Amino acid sequence: MVALAFATGIVTDHFFSLPLVFWLSAGFTFFGVRFVWSPAQVLSLFLISLAVGGGWHAHFERLWPTDDVSRFVSKERVLCRLRGVVEGEVVPIEPNSAERSLSQQEEVRTRFTLRVTSMNDVSESVTGRVVVHLVGRSAGWKSGDELSMLGWLASPREPSNQGESNYASYLREERIGAMLFVEDAQSVTAIGSGFPGPLAAVRETLREWGCQLLRGGLSPRSAALAEAFLLGIRTSLSPSDVLPFVESGTIHVLVVSGLHVALIAHIVWMGAGILVRSITRRAILSMGVVVLYTLVTGANPPAVRAAVASILVLGQFLGNRSAEPINTLAASALVVMLGNPGDLFRTGPQLSFLCAMAILVLLGGITAVPTEISPFSTTWQRGGRVAFEYGKQLFISCLVLWLVTAPLLMSTFHLFSPVSVLASMILVPLSEGTLGIGVAYLGLGVVPIIGDGLAWLLDGSMRILDGTSSWAASIEWG
Repeated sequence: MVALAFATGIVTDHFFSLPLVFWLSAGFTFFGVRFVWSPAQVLSLFLISLAVGGGWHAHFERLWPTDDVSRFVSKERVLCRLRGVVEGEVVPIEPNSAERSLSQQEEVRTRFTLRVTSMNDVSESVTGRVVVHLVGRSAGWKSGDELSMLGWLASPREPSNQGESNYASYLREERIGAMLFVEDAQSVTAIGSGFPGPLAAVRETLREWGCQLLRGGLSPRSAALAEAFLLGIRTSLSPSDVLPFVESGTIHVLVVSGLHVALIAHIVWMGAGILVRSITRRAILSMGVVVLYTLVTGANPPAVRAAVASILVLGQFLGNRSAEPINTLAASALVVMLGNPGDLFRTGPQLSFLCAMAILVLLGGITAVPTEISPFSTTWQRGGRVAFEYGKQLFISCLVLWLVTAPLLMSTFHLFSPVSVLASMILVPLSEGTLGIGVAYLGLGVVPIIGDGLAWLLDGSMRILDGTSSWAASIEWG
C-alpha cells in the first residue's frame, strides 16, 4: 500500500507540478490526522505516503541548487568552456540512413554526461550535469576522466509537436538541465584520469578487466555482444547491431535486465551449495554477488528491482521469515522510485515491473502445477513428459508476457512482433546457459585450458543468440 501511494503521489506531481510547500503541508496535515482520529489510521498512512511521493518528485525534478549549470542557460546558445568529470559510458552514435542521405557524409557523433566543476575557468563553483554532444569520435575517454571543453551551451529542446517525445522532461528527471554541443575533438582537453570515489573505481576496474578478457578470447562480434549481455556495456555495438534484437522483440536478452540478476542469484546460490554447507553463508555470499553484479553492470532500474527482490528472498534464510512475493515487489518498486522518481515514466522500468507483476499474478498458479508422472513409465517416457511440461509452461509464460507488454511496446516504439514468443522460447533457456558460461569464463578465463574451453563455449552461444534474433527479425509479418 505504501509503494502504491508513493507512486500515486509521483504521478500526481508529474502531471500537475504542484509546489513543494503544498506536499509538505499535506504531509503534516495527514500526519496529524493519524494521531487525532484513530479510525483513519490506514487512510492517513496512504495519504502520508502519497504526500511524501509527490514531495520527493517535486524536490527531485524542480528544486535545483543555485549554482547549477542550468541557471546559466538561456534560449540562445552560449559559447563557454566547461570543466568536469565524465560520468557513465562514452557512447558513439552512428548517423542513420536518412541523415547520411541528407548530409552526404557518414560522421560519427559521441554522447556522454559531464559532471561540471567549473565554467569559463572562473573561481566561482558551478555544479550540475550536462549532456555533451560531440561531432566526431572521442579520444578514448572513459568514466572518471577530467576534461575541459569549449562548446555551445543550450537548454534541451522542448517538444514542438503533439505526441513528440519530451527529451527535456527526460533530462530533467535525470537532474540534467543543459546540453553542450562541441564541434570537434580538438576542442576537448584531457586534464586527468581518475574516479569520483572508491566504489566507482572498483566498478570501472572490473568492467575494464571483463572487457579485456572477453575481447581476448572471443571473436570481435561475439565479444561486443558479450559485453552488453554480461556487463551491460553497449559502446562496442552500433545501432545496426542491436536492430535485429529490437525488431524481433528480444532486446531483453541482450541488455542486463532483471532476468540476468535473478539468474546470477540462482547460479551463485546453487554453486555455493557445493562449497558452503551453511545456509546462512550461502545466502550472504549470494546477496554480496548480486549487489556487486548490479553495481558493475550500471544499476539500471530493472536490475535494481531484481536485486532488491533477490536480497529479500535470500534474506529469509537469515531471519527465518518467509518473504511475501507482493511485498517483495512493492519494496523493490519503492527502492527504484526513491533512487529516481522519473523511472516510473520510463519504458524500461515499466516493462520490468509489468512482467514481474504478470509472473506473480497470472503465471504463479500455472507454473506451480506439479507434473504427475506414472512410476511405471520408462526413462524416456518420463523424460519426454518433463520436457513437454517444461515446453508448455515456457510457451504459456512467453505468450502471456508478450500479451501483457505488447500494448506498451506498440504505443511507445510502434513495434508489433508476435515472433518474439517463439524467439523467446529459444533464447530464454539459451541465455540461462550462456549466462552461466559467461560467469564461469569471467571467473576462470585466465586459467589456460579451462579458459580456452569456456571461451569456445561462450563464443558459440553468443553466435547462436545473434543468429536466432536475426532469423526472427527476418520473418515477414513477424
